[in-house]
This record gives sequence, structure tokens and C-alpha cells, in this order.
Amino acid sequence: MNSIRLLTLISALFFVAIGISSPLITIYLRELGADFAQISLILASVTITMFFANYGWGWLSDRIGRRKPLLVIGLLILSTAFFLLSRVPNGNYAWAARVFEGVGGAAYSTVSLALMGDLLEAERQKGRSMGGFRGIGSFA
Repeated sequence: MNSIRLLTLISALFFVAIGISSPLITIYLRELGADFAQISLILASVTITMFFANYGWGWLSDRIGRRKPLLVIGLLILSTAFFLLSRVPNGNYAWAARVFEGVGGAAYSTVSLALMGDLLEAERQKGRSMGGFRGIGSFA
């Protein structure tokens, strides 16, 4: 399997995992005793964290010039964040796990796009290939 197909498969699995867990997190947080205001804050914190962390991960990947190790680190952060989230005793710890998830999500999403751009550098139809890569991820 070539690198482009492998990265596309990993991306699809990443989005499937996020897509399956996201609707259930609100119910899980409610079971932990979080009220609706706290749930809103916890859910928004992932996006806010990713907003700021995306730039940092992009800067770091350009700075060191290697993408694969950062991609693996991002996936490890995500898996650790989900593991921690499954073990939290209350909403406050869930908030911390979700912020950590935002850091890992930013690492994966930013670095995977940069890596795909690197892999497609010599391709004539970069746009179509990138669209397929992101489209398959969104579909998943």
C-alpha cells in the first residue's frame, strides 16, 4: 500500500473514531454530573484548543522538517486523551482530557494535511487527490 492510500485509510479511521464518540460525549458528561453550561464549555474547549494548537503544530513540523513522527505523536496524544476521558471521575477532569484531545487533534489534522501535501508535491492533479483525501475523511 502506498503512503497516500495508507494516510487516507488512517485519516478515515481517525474521523470514524471521532464521529462515533462525539455524539455520546454529551451523554457521558451528563452521567459524570456536568450541567449543561459545563458541558458546553467542555465541548467548546476542544475546538478552541485546536484553533490555537494548529498553528503551533504546523510551525513545529516546518521547523523540524519531519512530519511522520509528529503524526504519530498526535495519534498517541489522542489515544491517551480518550483513555483518560474514559477514566475521569467528574466533569472537571473530563475538561482537562478534552483539552488534551484538542492538542492531539490539532497535531493530527495539521500534520496529516502537510504530509499529504508533501506526498502530492510531484502529482499533476494535487487538488483532486487532496479533495479525495479530505472527502473520504469527511465521509467517514
